[in-house]
Amino acid sequence: MFAPALLLIAVAPPAKAPALSPAEQLTRAIAANKAISAKRATASSDDVAKVLEHSRAVVDKLLKADALKTGREFELASEAYADSFMFEPLQRVYELQLTAALLGDRDARVKLPQAWDRLVVSIGLGQRFGTAMHYSFETGGQEPYPMSSVPSSDVVAKAWKSLADLKPGATENEEVKRLAEEDQKDRTNFDRNTPGKMFLNDRKRRQRLAEIFQAGALTTAEDFSNAGLIQQHGEVPADYELAHECAVVAAVLKAPFGQSLCSVSYDRFLLSTGHRQRFGTQLGTMQRWWDRSNISPTQKRVLMAFE
Repeated sequence: MFAPALLLIAVAPPAKAPALSPAEQLTRAIAANKAISAKRATASSDDVAKVLEHSRAVVDKLLKADALKTGREFELASEAYADSFMFEPLQRVYELQLTAALLGDRDARVKLPQAWDRLVVSIGLGQRFGTAMHYSFETGGQEPYPMSSVPSSDVVAKAWKSLADLKPGATENEEVKRLAEEDQKDRTNFDRNTPGKMFLNDRKRRQRLAEIFQAGALTTAEDFSNAGLIQQHGEVPADYELAHECAVVAAVLKAPFGQSLCSVSYDRFLLSTGHRQRFGTQLGTMQRWWDRSNISPTQKRVLMAFE
């Protein structure tokens, strides 16, 4: 007798689902965030924490892989951290939205003033543009956080509140240009008397710049870039806040050094408030105070103008 023949049929393995794009991964994670946030009153704190942690892990993984490339992707990523009042998540929100804004995302440019306000409030400072709100137990409604005792200038605040539609002026301010040139000249040909003279000159330049701010005499990308350059040679956090605000306007308007000035002024602001710098622009002993986590090569390119 012959053994019966066996019919062998090759069964193909199940097809793999196509990999999700970064934007799709972010959209799913943020949707889960919003769904659990809507159920905060009934969901357990553990369930809420798990969803938030997952969405942030998605963003961290994409940043580590340098998978986020577009303004829209960075803006979406910022939403994973937005449901917080703490410094570190709000720092992530601001850095991601700033990257998105400089990549041209309109939503990020609209949201950026509030992201900046919320960040400085989380540090313990007054807000700059009046966009950050909190719940008041006295009134039972939303109220703005206190404003900075040294507020941003009107011309800078106006520019920030219209970042989505900002257009540069046509005529560069020659005095601000001259002040910026003097600022750089003071930093060449050092001798033992240079630091003291430079400190006094820096203060005089900032005092004159304050008068120019008051007159609203900044209109071009170069004006804001020059003003930021002068202002970032400051003494206190408010100096660096204003420098950074000028730098952001300059970068949005495509000033030649606007991007690099964004990271320099931001690092100086953070260090001046007792926090670690993020882009390593401050050298010497300040290199020890550098938080390198979750900054992608694309962010470095956008915010520093080099890899």
